[in-house]
Amino acid sequence: MAQNLNYVVGDSSYCYDNEPSNCTKYGRLYTYTAAVTACPNGWHLPSKDEWEALFAAVDGMSTAGLNLKAASGWNDDANGTDVYSFSALPAGFMSFDGNFSYVGIDANFWSAS
Repeated sequence: MAQNLNYVVGDSSYCYDNEPSNCTKYGRLYTYTAAVTACPNGWHLPSKDEWEALFAAVDGMSTAGLNLKAASGWNDDANGTDVYSFSALPAGFMSFDGNFSYVGIDANFWSAS
């Protein structure tokens, strides 16, 4: 997949701060159930083992964040090197109580396990 997923899943997927421009920039934020539903045919949420295989392939867990982060868009000079073109963006998250937090600072990914 070459871009952040921006597939609307009923009322269980969100744009950060409910701003459509944030979906364009970062993709959507999903509940776990919505994330499973949003996966296109032939795609799935990665298991813990698949995440660990990714970390191993990008020089280990200690450098995975730096190597997978986009080279721009992160606050406070926290950009990555994006040497593997993963281009992780700091989309933040929406908490269970509906509050949005940490855009520009944090990226979160669902796992199947």
